[in-house]
Amino acid sequence: MGNGTRWRPNLSDIAHDEIKAMILSGELEQGKRIRLDEMSERLDLGITPIREALNKLAQEDLVVITPRTSYEVVSLSAQDTKEILELRLVLETFALHTAEEYLARFPVQVFRELFRQPSSQQPFKELIEIDIKFHSTIIATST
Repeated sequence: MGNGTRWRPNLSDIAHDEIKAMILSGELEQGKRIRLDEMSERLDLGITPIREALNKLAQEDLVVITPRTSYEVVSLSAQDTKEILELRLVLETFALHTAEEYLARFPVQVFRELFRQPSSQQPFKELIEIDIKFHSTIIATST
């Protein structure tokens, strides 16, 4: 990329990011079947990038590939959710302890902005994005 060209994500990366955001925000509900043709139309992308994105999401355990190659959003049990939240608590607690030495150098303003943003008036998707940014920032300060 030293020749002045800018990196652009390919179509399957775009589809992956969009579908993942829909899953994480709850826009695509747990257990919902994902039809290639509908998702292709919704994202204004071809079937191939949608299929590639769904296969990648299946590798990330966000989508399940069912017989006859249909796709469904993964369904989490109450126990799965509890275990994920417990693991997140352990990892983020560790990250905060690790980050302590770096916090003095890290711009605290970033955290202040993240805390200022949430409000009950914001759409759920935006709140999820803020939550992800906050937790990613914690992790970033620990590395």
